[in-house]
Amino acid sequence: MVLYPFVPLTFAFIIAQVLHVEVCQVAVDQPKLLFGKVHQSVSIPCHATVLSCTSGSPTLKRLWYVFKKDSHFQLDTDGQPLKYRLEDYHLSVSSLSADDNGVYYCAVTLNDTLNSPNRGMQAFGSGTTVTVKERSFTTGLLLLLLLAVLLLLYSLTILSLIVCIKTRGSTLFLQRRLRTSQIKNTSTRRVHFRAVVQELYKKKNLRSGRGTSINEASSENKFESLQCRAERESIYQNLNKTG
Repeated sequence: MVLYPFVPLTFAFIIAQVLHVEVCQVAVDQPKLLFGKVHQSVSIPCHATVLSCTSGSPTLKRLWYVFKKDSHFQLDTDGQPLKYRLEDYHLSVSSLSADDNGVYYCAVTLNDTLNSPNRGMQAFGSGTTVTVKERSFTTGLLLLLLLAVLLLLYSLTILSLIVCIKTRGSTLFLQRRLRTSQIKNTSTRRVHFRAVVQELYKKKNLRSGRGTSINEASSENKFESLQCRAERESIYQNLNKTG
């Protein structure tokens, strides 16, 4: 009779032990937003932390789901190794295109023993929104390109100035040489002309001198012949008188 009140308590304790479920708590952390460019790749990290688990350290398996504008499905990372690749705890998506825009969820599945109540339990992350952008020039790239163009223009300007200065200098040098050669040629011609004139003048003087001497000789001969005639006539006259 004394033990009767303790029977319901004992039965309740046994039922509580049977219905007790060992549950593990897992926290999944992933970034909220990531940007990618067309034809490039993006890596989505997924970190899972076991907060509490009475059955020890369970084995974690990561699965990925994507929610797009018109559809949602689990990613087949084994069937599409070129497109999707698991790198440690990250999901790598290659060859990005506009069709890859969406929200990617990381799900952690507990792979415990067959009899464990935790087996197959999943914990989801908050999701990562992936936005794929077309390739465009960034501000830094535009500034770099503008700087390169300005540097090229500056180099071309300096080179043009150097070429102009050298060309002008060489032109002036050639002009000076031409003037000097022209002056020399002119002076040489003048000297030659003077020499020719002097030579002609000398020849003319010689000719005129020779003509004068010939005339003088002929006049002297004429004078002598006249004197001879006069003397002969005087002699004949004297002979006639005496005869």
